[in-house]
Amino acid sequence: MKFKKLLSTIFLLIILVSCSSNKENYLDAKVIRIISNVTMQDEKANVQNRITKIEIELSTGERVVINQESNSQRAIGTPEEGDNVVLSEQIVDENKTAYQIIDMQRSGNTWFAIIFFVIVMSVTGGVRGLVFFLILAFIFLLLIYVILPLISFGISPVILTLLLSLFISWIINFLIQNNTKKVKLSIISNFSSLIVITLFSYIFAKFGSFGSFLTKEMTSTIIQKITPASFIASSIILTSLGGIINVSTSTLNLANEVNKNFPNADSNKLILNMIKYSRQAVFMNFLFIFTIYLGLAMPVMAYKYDVLTLNSFINTDIISFYLIAVSIGGLGIISSSLITSVLSANFIINTRKK
Repeated sequence: MKFKKLLSTIFLLIILVSCSSNKENYLDAKVIRIISNVTMQDEKANVQNRITKIEIELSTGERVVINQESNSQRAIGTPEEGDNVVLSEQIVDENKTAYQIIDMQRSGNTWFAIIFFVIVMSVTGGVRGLVFFLILAFIFLLLIYVILPLISFGISPVILTLLLSLFISWIINFLIQNNTKKVKLSIISNFSSLIVITLFSYIFAKFGSFGSFLTKEMTSTIIQKITPASFIASSIILTSLGGIINVSTSTLNLANEVNKNFPNADSNKLILNMIKYSRQAVFMNFLFIFTIYLGLAMPVMAYKYDVLTLNSFINTDIISFYLIAVSIGGLGIISSSLITSVLSANFIINTRKK
Protein backbone atom coordinates (compact mmCIF):
# COMPACT_ATOMS: atom_id res chain seq x y z
CA MET A 1 0.00 0.00 0.00
CA LYS A 2 2.86 2.37 0.83
CA PHE A 3 4.44 1.83 -2.59
CA LYS A 4 1.12 2.32 -4.40
CA LYS A 5 0.56 5.66 -2.68
CA LEU A 6 4.14 6.75 -3.40
CA LEU A 7 3.78 5.59 -7.03
CA SER A 8 0.60 7.63 -7.47
CA THR A 9 2.15 10.72 -5.85
CA ILE A 10 5.26 10.61 -8.04
CA PHE A 11 3.16 10.08 -11.17
CA LEU A 12 1.04 13.16 -10.37
CA LEU A 13 4.17 15.21 -9.64
CA ILE A 14 5.66 14.21 -13.00
CA ILE A 15 2.49 15.34 -14.79
CA LEU A 16 2.42 18.66 -12.90
CA VAL A 17 6.08 19.41 -13.59
CA SER A 18 5.70 18.49 -17.27
CA CYS A 19 2.62 20.67 -17.69
CA SER A 20 4.36 23.64 -16.07
CA SER A 21 7.15 23.68 -18.66
CA ASN A 22 7.54 26.43 -21.25
CA LYS A 23 7.60 25.47 -24.92
CA GLU A 24 10.89 26.41 -26.58
CA ASN A 25 11.30 27.59 -30.18
CA TYR A 26 12.87 24.39 -31.47
CA LEU A 27 12.02 22.88 -34.85
CA ASP A 28 12.71 19.59 -36.59
CA ALA A 29 14.20 19.80 -40.08
CA LYS A 30 16.04 17.80 -42.72
CA VAL A 31 19.22 18.78 -44.56
CA ILE A 32 18.57 18.89 -48.31
CA ARG A 33 21.99 19.94 -49.59
CA ILE A 34 25.22 21.70 -48.65
CA ILE A 35 25.54 24.78 -50.88
CA SER A 36 28.93 26.16 -49.80
CA ASN A 37 31.47 25.94 -47.00
CA VAL A 38 33.86 28.75 -45.96
CA THR A 39 36.59 28.08 -43.38
CA MET A 40 38.70 30.76 -41.67
CA GLN A 41 42.06 29.77 -40.17
CA ASP A 42 44.78 31.51 -38.18
CA GLU A 43 48.47 31.68 -39.09
CA LYS A 44 49.02 28.17 -37.66
CA ALA A 45 46.26 26.70 -39.83
CA ASN A 46 43.96 26.18 -36.83
CA VAL A 47 40.27 26.50 -37.70
CA GLN A 48 38.87 29.62 -36.07
CA ASN A 49 35.47 29.84 -37.71
CA ARG A 50 33.41 27.95 -40.29
CA ILE A 51 30.34 29.20 -42.12
CA THR A 52 28.30 26.69 -44.08
CA LYS A 53 25.38 27.61 -46.34
CA ILE A 54 22.80 24.83 -46.07
CA GLU A 55 19.40 24.27 -47.64
CA ILE A 56 17.00 22.63 -45.18
CA GLU A 57 13.40 21.50 -45.23
CA LEU A 58 11.29 22.35 -42.18
CA SER A 59 8.73 19.95 -40.76
CA THR A 60 6.05 22.17 -42.37
CA GLY A 61 7.48 21.39 -45.82
CA GLU A 62 8.97 24.86 -46.32
CA ARG A 63 12.54 25.01 -47.63
CA VAL A 64 14.94 27.69 -46.39
CA VAL A 65 18.65 28.44 -46.69
CA ILE A 66 20.61 29.07 -43.49
CA ASN A 67 24.16 30.17 -42.72
CA GLN A 68 25.39 27.70 -40.11
CA GLU A 69 28.25 29.16 -38.06
CA SER A 70 30.60 27.16 -35.82
CA ASN A 71 33.88 27.96 -34.09
CA SER A 72 36.40 26.34 -31.75
CA GLN A 73 34.23 27.00 -28.68
CA ARG A 74 30.85 26.11 -30.17
CA ALA A 75 31.41 23.33 -32.66
CA ILE A 76 28.26 21.57 -33.82
CA GLY A 77 29.98 20.15 -36.88
CA THR A 78 28.89 20.20 -40.50
CA PRO A 79 25.82 18.06 -41.21
CA GLU A 80 25.49 15.89 -44.29
CA GLU A 81 22.70 15.65 -46.85
CA GLY A 82 19.75 13.70 -45.49
CA ASP A 83 20.55 14.34 -41.81
CA ASN A 84 17.60 15.03 -39.51
CA VAL A 85 18.49 18.01 -37.33
CA VAL A 86 17.06 20.25 -34.62
CA LEU A 87 16.90 24.01 -35.25
CA SER A 88 16.66 26.98 -32.95
CA GLU A 89 14.31 29.65 -34.24
CA GLN A 90 14.86 33.34 -33.56
CA ILE A 91 12.52 36.02 -34.90
CA VAL A 92 14.72 38.93 -36.02
CA ASP A 93 11.86 41.18 -37.16
CA GLU A 94 8.31 40.83 -38.47
CA ASN A 95 9.43 39.60 -41.88
CA LYS A 96 12.58 37.63 -41.04
CA THR A 97 13.36 34.52 -39.01
CA ALA A 98 16.87 33.22 -38.31
CA TYR A 99 17.61 29.51 -37.91
CA GLN A 100 20.64 27.68 -36.55
CA ILE A 101 21.30 23.95 -36.28
CA ILE A 102 21.85 23.09 -32.63
CA ASP A 103 21.88 19.28 -32.68
CA MET A 104 21.06 16.08 -34.51
CA GLN A 105 17.56 14.59 -34.19
CA ARG A 106 17.75 11.48 -32.04
CA SER A 107 14.55 11.54 -29.99
CA GLY A 108 13.24 8.34 -31.62
CA ASN A 109 16.21 6.29 -30.42
CA THR A 110 16.07 7.99 -27.03
CA TRP A 111 12.41 7.13 -26.48
CA PHE A 112 13.09 3.54 -27.51
CA ALA A 113 15.91 3.36 -24.93
CA ILE A 114 13.60 4.82 -22.25
CA ILE A 115 10.86 2.29 -22.98
CA PHE A 116 13.40 -0.55 -22.91
CA PHE A 117 14.73 0.79 -19.59
CA VAL A 118 11.19 0.85 -18.13
CA ILE A 119 10.62 -2.76 -19.17
CA VAL A 120 13.92 -3.90 -17.66
CA MET A 121 13.27 -2.04 -14.39
CA SER A 122 9.73 -3.47 -14.15
CA VAL A 123 10.80 -7.06 -14.90
CA THR A 124 13.74 -7.05 -12.49
CA GLY A 125 12.28 -4.92 -9.71
CA GLY A 126 8.52 -5.28 -10.05
CA VAL A 127 6.56 -2.42 -8.48
CA ARG A 128 9.68 -1.13 -6.71
CA GLY A 129 11.60 -1.06 -10.00
CA LEU A 130 8.83 0.99 -11.61
CA VAL A 131 8.82 3.32 -8.61
CA PHE A 132 12.56 3.86 -8.98
CA PHE A 133 12.14 4.68 -12.67
CA LEU A 134 9.42 7.23 -11.92
CA ILE A 135 11.66 8.78 -9.28
CA LEU A 136 14.48 9.11 -11.84
CA ALA A 137 12.06 10.63 -14.36
CA PHE A 138 10.75 13.07 -11.78
CA ILE A 139 14.29 14.11 -10.79
CA PHE A 140 15.18 14.69 -14.46
CA LEU A 141 12.09 16.85 -15.02
CA LEU A 142 12.71 18.67 -11.75
CA LEU A 143 16.23 19.57 -12.90
CA ILE A 144 15.04 20.88 -16.27
CA TYR A 145 11.84 22.66 -15.33
CA VAL A 146 12.54 23.81 -11.76
CA ILE A 147 16.27 23.96 -10.97
CA LEU A 148 17.48 25.51 -14.24
CA PRO A 149 14.72 28.19 -14.31
CA LEU A 150 15.59 29.12 -10.71
CA ILE A 151 19.26 29.38 -11.72
CA SER A 152 18.23 31.75 -14.52
CA PHE A 153 16.83 34.07 -11.83
CA GLY A 154 20.27 34.27 -10.22
CA ILE A 155 19.96 31.68 -7.44
CA SER A 156 23.23 29.83 -6.79
CA PRO A 157 23.48 26.49 -8.66
CA VAL A 158 25.47 25.07 -5.73
CA ILE A 159 22.68 25.71 -3.22
CA LEU A 160 19.99 24.39 -5.56
CA THR A 161 21.99 21.27 -6.45
CA LEU A 162 22.71 20.60 -2.79
CA LEU A 163 18.98 20.82 -1.99
CA LEU A 164 18.14 18.59 -4.97
CA SER A 165 20.73 16.03 -3.86
CA LEU A 166 19.32 15.98 -0.32
CA PHE A 167 15.85 15.46 -1.76
CA ILE A 168 17.11 12.56 -3.91
CA SER A 169 18.94 11.10 -0.91
CA TRP A 170 15.78 11.20 1.20
CA ILE A 171 13.66 9.45 -1.47
CA ILE A 172 16.20 6.71 -2.20
CA ASN A 173 16.91 5.99 1.46
CA PHE A 174 13.20 6.02 2.25
CA LEU A 175 12.74 3.20 -0.27
CA ILE A 176 15.77 1.04 0.54
CA GLN A 177 16.12 1.33 4.33
CA ASN A 178 13.93 -0.81 6.56
CA ASN A 179 13.49 1.60 9.47
CA THR A 180 13.27 5.31 10.20
CA LYS A 181 16.47 5.38 12.24
CA LYS A 182 18.55 4.10 9.32
CA VAL A 183 16.93 6.63 6.99
CA LYS A 184 17.98 9.46 9.32
CA LEU A 185 21.53 8.10 9.66
CA SER A 186 21.89 7.74 5.89
CA ILE A 187 20.65 11.26 5.20
CA ILE A 188 23.01 12.73 7.81
CA SER A 189 25.92 10.81 6.27
CA ASN A 190 24.95 11.83 2.72
CA PHE A 191 24.56 15.48 3.68
CA SER A 192 27.94 15.57 5.44
CA SER A 193 29.67 13.96 2.46
CA LEU A 194 27.96 16.38 0.06
CA ILE A 195 29.28 19.31 2.13
CA VAL A 196 32.81 17.89 1.79
CA ILE A 197 32.40 17.59 -1.98
CA THR A 198 30.88 21.07 -2.25
CA LEU A 199 33.79 22.73 -0.44
CA PHE A 200 36.53 20.94 -2.37
CA SER A 201 34.87 21.19 -5.78
CA TYR A 202 34.19 24.91 -5.38
CA ILE A 203 37.75 25.59 -4.20
CA PHE A 204 39.28 23.71 -7.14
CA ALA A 205 36.84 25.21 -9.64
CA LYS A 206 37.29 28.73 -8.27
CA PHE A 207 41.07 28.82 -8.21
CA GLY A 208 41.69 26.48 -11.14
CA SER A 209 40.55 26.74 -14.74
CA PHE A 210 38.59 23.52 -15.02
CA GLY A 211 35.98 23.67 -17.75
CA SER A 212 36.93 27.29 -18.47
CA PHE A 213 35.84 27.74 -22.09
CA LEU A 214 33.17 25.08 -21.95
CA THR A 215 31.43 26.36 -18.84
CA LYS A 216 31.81 30.08 -19.57
CA GLU A 217 30.19 29.56 -22.94
CA MET A 218 27.28 27.68 -21.38
CA THR A 219 26.74 29.97 -18.39
CA SER A 220 26.68 33.04 -20.62
CA THR A 221 23.49 31.67 -22.21
CA ILE A 222 21.75 31.47 -18.82
CA ILE A 223 22.84 34.46 -16.79
CA GLN A 224 26.01 36.51 -16.53
CA LYS A 225 25.99 36.66 -12.71
CA ILE A 226 26.46 32.88 -12.36
CA THR A 227 30.14 31.96 -12.27
CA PRO A 228 31.53 28.90 -14.09
CA ALA A 229 32.91 27.66 -10.76
CA SER A 230 29.36 27.35 -9.39
CA PHE A 231 28.26 25.17 -12.28
CA ILE A 232 31.34 22.97 -12.07
CA ALA A 233 30.84 22.46 -8.33
CA SER A 234 27.15 21.70 -8.91
CA SER A 235 27.82 19.07 -11.55
CA ILE A 236 30.41 17.35 -9.35
CA ILE A 237 27.93 17.26 -6.44
CA LEU A 238 25.25 15.66 -8.58
CA THR A 239 27.50 13.13 -10.33
CA SER A 240 29.00 11.99 -7.01
CA LEU A 241 25.65 11.52 -5.28
CA GLY A 242 25.05 7.95 -6.47
CA GLY A 243 28.40 6.73 -5.17
CA ILE A 244 27.86 8.45 -1.82
CA ILE A 245 24.42 6.91 -1.32
CA ASN A 246 25.70 3.48 -2.36
CA VAL A 247 28.66 3.52 0.03
CA SER A 248 26.63 4.84 2.97
CA THR A 249 23.96 2.19 2.38
CA SER A 250 26.54 -0.60 2.08
CA THR A 251 28.33 0.55 5.22
CA LEU A 252 25.12 0.90 7.20
CA ASN A 253 23.99 -2.58 6.18
CA LEU A 254 27.26 -3.97 7.57
CA ALA A 255 26.29 -2.86 11.06
CA ASN A 256 24.51 -6.11 11.97
CA GLU A 257 27.36 -8.27 10.68
CA VAL A 258 30.01 -6.27 12.55
CA ASN A 259 27.96 -6.33 15.73
CA LYS A 260 27.53 -10.10 15.37
CA ASN A 261 31.27 -10.70 14.85
CA PHE A 262 32.33 -8.29 17.61
CA PRO A 263 29.53 -8.41 20.20
CA ASN A 264 31.62 -6.89 23.00
CA ALA A 265 33.61 -4.34 20.97
CA ASP A 266 33.63 -0.72 22.08
CA SER A 267 32.76 2.23 19.83
CA ASN A 268 36.31 2.76 18.51
CA LYS A 269 36.79 -0.90 17.56
CA LEU A 270 33.40 -0.95 15.86
CA ILE A 271 34.31 2.12 13.80
CA LEU A 272 37.62 0.58 12.69
CA ASN A 273 35.94 -2.65 11.65
CA MET A 274 33.14 -0.83 9.84
CA ILE A 275 35.74 1.10 7.85
CA LYS A 276 37.67 -2.12 7.16
CA TYR A 277 34.59 -3.98 5.94
CA SER A 278 33.40 -1.07 3.76
CA ARG A 279 36.69 -0.64 1.87
CA GLN A 280 35.54 -2.84 -0.99
CA ALA A 281 32.43 -0.71 -1.57
CA VAL A 282 34.62 2.42 -1.50
CA PHE A 283 37.07 1.12 -4.08
CA MET A 284 34.34 -0.28 -6.34
CA ASN A 285 32.44 3.02 -6.37
CA PHE A 286 35.67 4.92 -7.00
CA LEU A 287 36.29 2.61 -9.98
CA PHE A 288 32.69 3.09 -11.06
CA ILE A 289 32.83 6.89 -11.31
CA PHE A 290 36.30 6.76 -12.90
CA THR A 291 35.19 4.43 -15.68
CA ILE A 292 32.04 6.52 -16.27
CA TYR A 293 34.07 9.70 -16.74
CA LEU A 294 36.68 7.85 -18.80
CA GLY A 295 33.95 6.60 -21.11
CA LEU A 296 32.46 10.08 -21.46
CA ALA A 297 35.89 11.49 -22.32
CA MET A 298 36.61 8.90 -25.02
CA PRO A 299 34.99 10.84 -27.92
CA VAL A 300 37.12 13.89 -27.09
CA MET A 301 40.26 11.79 -26.74
CA ALA A 302 39.57 9.95 -30.00
CA TYR A 303 38.96 13.23 -31.81
CA LYS A 304 42.29 14.73 -30.76
CA TYR A 305 44.54 11.72 -30.08
CA ASP A 306 46.78 12.27 -33.11
CA VAL A 307 47.59 15.91 -32.33
CA LEU A 308 47.83 16.05 -28.54
CA THR A 309 50.47 14.98 -26.04
CA LEU A 310 49.60 13.49 -22.64
CA ASN A 311 49.93 16.91 -21.01
CA SER A 312 47.66 18.41 -23.68
CA PHE A 313 45.07 15.72 -23.03
CA ILE A 314 45.02 16.55 -19.33
CA ASN A 315 44.75 20.26 -20.16
CA THR A 316 41.70 19.74 -22.39
CA ASP A 317 38.63 21.41 -20.87
CA ILE A 318 36.32 18.45 -20.52
CA ILE A 319 39.02 15.94 -19.56
CA SER A 320 40.51 18.17 -16.88
CA PHE A 321 37.02 18.61 -15.48
CA TYR A 322 36.43 14.83 -15.45
CA LEU A 323 39.74 14.16 -13.70
CA ILE A 324 39.07 16.66 -10.93
CA ALA A 325 35.49 15.39 -10.62
CA VAL A 326 36.76 11.83 -10.10
CA SER A 327 39.22 13.01 -7.46
CA ILE A 328 36.67 15.07 -5.53
CA GLY A 329 33.98 12.42 -5.96
CA GLY A 330 36.43 9.94 -4.45
CA LEU A 331 36.85 12.20 -1.43
CA GLY A 332 33.07 12.25 -1.03
CA ILE A 333 32.89 8.45 -1.23
CA ILE A 334 35.67 8.04 1.34
CA SER A 335 34.05 10.57 3.69
CA SER A 336 30.74 8.76 3.27
CA SER A 337 32.35 5.54 4.51
CA LEU A 338 34.01 7.26 7.47
CA ILE A 339 30.95 9.24 8.56
CA THR A 340 28.58 6.29 8.17
CA SER A 341 30.96 4.06 10.14
CA VAL A 342 30.93 6.51 13.06
CA LEU A 343 27.13 6.85 12.94
CA SER A 344 26.65 3.08 12.67
CA ALA A 345 28.95 2.37 15.61
CA ASN A 346 27.03 4.82 17.79
CA PHE A 347 23.79 3.24 16.57
CA ILE A 348 25.03 -0.22 17.62
CA ILE A 349 26.17 1.00 21.05
CA ASN A 350 22.82 2.71 21.68
CA THR A 351 20.95 -0.42 20.59
CA ARG A 352 22.96 -2.55 23.02
CA LYS A 353 22.07 -0.26 25.91
CA LYS A 354 18.40 -0.75 25.21
